[in-house]
Amino acid sequence: MQESKNIMEMAVQLGKAISECDIMKRFNAAREAYLRDEKLGAIIKEYSVQKIALENQMKEENSDKEFTAVINKRIEELYQALEESETMNAYAEAEQDLNDFMNEVNAAISSQLAPETEEGGCSHEDCAHCSGCGHQH
Repeated sequence: MQESKNIMEMAVQLGKAISECDIMKRFNAAREAYLRDEKLGAIIKEYSVQKIALENQMKEENSDKEFTAVINKRIEELYQALEESETMNAYAEAEQDLNDFMNEVNAAISSQLAPETEEGGCSHEDCAHCSGCGHQH
């Protein structure tokens, strides 16, 4: 019981440390900027609406090809605007950095739980005991 409590306390400490690290701070700042960017929000909303309109148009038996082309062109314009958005790019990059970091943290923890899954730890000669290398015999 005490051991479980200690582990939970360490997990809380780890969570606090992660929440205070630069990677998380950069992600939170980028997310806030993303959420506050009204122009970006309008582009995302219109992009979603146009995608739905295109899907509905494609479902129609006698869809208007000209109208479909207009919708497609607008979707391309909106997508281009999203790709060019500094706010969107900063958010996507910060999110990827955070995901990569969290994967590294999880791998470090996992390597202590099942050392054979650590990179280079499984020789693939006998994977019967291996809990995650994914190698198929």
